[in-house]
Amino acid sequence: MEGIRSDLRSKLDKFKEDSNKEGVETSWTNFKHLVTESIENNIPSKHTTTRWNLPSMTTETKQMIRKKQRLSNKAKKSNDKQHWKDFKLYRKKVKEQLQSNHDQYVKDILTPEEPIKAHTDSCREQIYATTKTFWSYIKGMKDSSNISMLNKNGKDIIHAEEKANILNQQYESAFSDIDFN
Repeated sequence: MEGIRSDLRSKLDKFKEDSNKEGVETSWTNFKHLVTESIENNIPSKHTTTRWNLPSMTTETKQMIRKKQRLSNKAKKSNDKQHWKDFKLYRKKVKEQLQSNHDQYVKDILTPEEPIKAHTDSCREQIYATTKTFWSYIKGMKDSSNISMLNKNGKDIIHAEEKANILNQQYESAFSDIDFN
């Protein structure tokens, strides 16, 4: 909050001069731009990405997800009850398909293709491959911090301690008594 305050104070004099020369609409646009720019520079933001590279994601599922998005866009644009009904039914179908794909993927990890009868080298390799895949899956399920990368002042923050400090500063600034005079 301190960064936003100092940013706005440093630009306040120039804004006052410009607003006296310009109309209300232009002044409002300039003010909105100043505040938005200050917020973008001083408040951390979270980077998120979509996951198209999941091992359980099939081509058919990707096509279903794209169709669901098209139905969503159509429903939002038309605001027709039937379009919303179609979208909600298809969304449910996609969710079920994703869950089914994931369940099949986990089942394939946990059950080997052939029953293991003897301890030959090929059986050992198969056991190793199965357990390696299983533990890779388990490792991928864990998330050490549950907080994605943050961005502050154009710098990506990935270390847990830095993220904690940034979020703590943001929390303190949002929930403290501030005198704006």
